[in-house]
Amino acid sequence: QLVIRQYQDVLLKQRILSIKSDGLSNAKLNMDMVQKEFSNGTIPVSEYVRISEIVDRAKTEYETAKTDFITVKMILEDFIGFTLNNTENQAK
Repeated sequence: QLVIRQYQDVLLKQRILSIKSDGLSNAKLNMDMVQKEFSNGTIPVSEYVRISEIVDRAKTEYETAKTDFITVKMILEDFIGFTLNNTENQAK
């Protein structure tokens, strides 16, 4: 039961990491657009700062999700006694 629960936790953390990765990509894309608009003087500094904070938050959430995934994966590998294939690449 412990291995099953740990395996399900790995799957959950992997899905969360994927969601956070998508969110980070979207935030970076939004930041690129805002930087261009800011350079052209079409948006105020406050909007630029707001989007910058969103990107920083998305980066932090992604790194937290990545660490959580790697940790639960390592715990599962310790339980089962061998390394799982290719899951480390999914934590980029």
